[in-house]
Order: sequence, then C-alpha cells, then structure tokens
Amino acid sequence: MLVLNDPYPVMPDFSFFQKPYVLPLSLQEYWDNFYSDDGDYFYDKTLLAKGDKVGSVTNWMDPINDHYKMWSDQKVMQLKEITVEFELPPNPFVRDAWTTKHLMLLSKTETSLDVGVIDDQKGFPYATSFDFYERWEIRTTDPRSKQVCVRHTY
Repeated sequence: MLVLNDPYPVMPDFSFFQKPYVLPLSLQEYWDNFYSDDGDYFYDKTLLAKGDKVGSVTNWMDPINDHYKMWSDQKVMQLKEITVEFELPPNPFVRDAWTTKHLMLLSKTETSLDVGVIDDQKGFPYATSFDFYERWEIRTTDPRSKQVCVRHTY
C-alpha cells in the first residue's frame, strides 16, 4: 500500500496532521461517498448529525472569487461552499459563530485526490474574521484497488 511520506511532504506552514489511514474503498467510491454533490457522508450531513446548523451548500462550481482560484501554487479546479453555524466550546466571549467552508478541488486523477479547505469564520469579538486551512490528500496505487490512503493536514 502507498505510504504518504517523502514523495508527498506536508505543505510548508502546515504543522499538524493525522496519521494517514487506509479505507477499504476505491478512489471513485471515496469521491462518491465523501465529496460528490450528493455524497452520503459529505460535510453537511456530518455537521447536521453533530447538531450544527447548516445554512447553505453549493454544488461544485468554477471558482469566481479571485481569493479561491489558487491554493498555494496550485490552480483550483472547482469550488464548493458550505455555510454553517458552529456551536463553540463554553467561553466568555461568544457562544457560536458562522463559518463558510470553501472546499477547493486541487487535483483529481485515477490515483489521487487533493482537496484544500479554507474555513472563513466571522462573528468573533475583537476580530473581523479568522481563517483556518486544511488539506485532504487521498491516494491509491491503482484505480482498481479497493484501498485508499487518506491524510489530513492543517
């Protein structure tokens, strides 16, 4: 099985990552379940199951805003946006905040899938906005394989 290490280094300024894990799915099945417009386990369904309030979800589209046309040095192929109200841990400043998740399809081949995510959060006292960056890298050695390796960095 493919290991995500030297050939796929963690992006500069990304210091946290989950240990890569393997799922018993083909790359197409992974896309269909987790990222397609009608995926059974797409972000919006997960957020709703957690009790968060989902405001809107777009289908994949060409990026319009210049800020979301590039990710580092990669051109963004397509963009999908979700607005959600997250309940925050107890604190003296704010109970919840609206966030727009900008999912950016960076590459999609027969053996790899890369998705960048920018969470644009607003509604905090003492700050106009806060952005959080993530990257999902999914790899397989063969398009017919029923195993994908997934790495999440942020």
